[in-house]
Amino acid sequence: MNNQFRDGKIKEDVKRVIDCHLIEKGDPIQIVELCWSIWTKYGYMNVWYYCDAANAELTDLMKVRWNESANWIRAEDVSPGNNKIIPVTFNTRHKAMLYDLYLMVSKDYLAVQPKYDKLITSLRTA
Repeated sequence: MNNQFRDGKIKEDVKRVIDCHLIEKGDPIQIVELCWSIWTKYGYMNVWYYCDAANAELTDLMKVRWNESANWIRAEDVSPGNNKIIPVTFNTRHKAMLYDLYLMVSKDYLAVQPKYDKLITSLRTA
């Protein structure tokens, strides 16, 4: 969302959570199909998937489904410019990612609908 009017000011680039699914120990094939259904539901645009690079099997399944090259060794080998499935090294980037999330939430750049109460609780405890 761009140009959102809040508190008498225009906020640029607010990210909206418009779909949310809780997955507990899901089957990789079901996860890929769920992600594909989200991808097609929203018209193939503005949807990227950030996958744990430590789980290369799931990342490769996703890349095959999206017809992207599964020829990567390090997360840095995959460019977000021409890929929708992006591996991320959470084990080395977790602190920076949590800080970025904190800034996004505290500056009102993230909009989450109240019906996603479990996500809201998770964000508050992160």
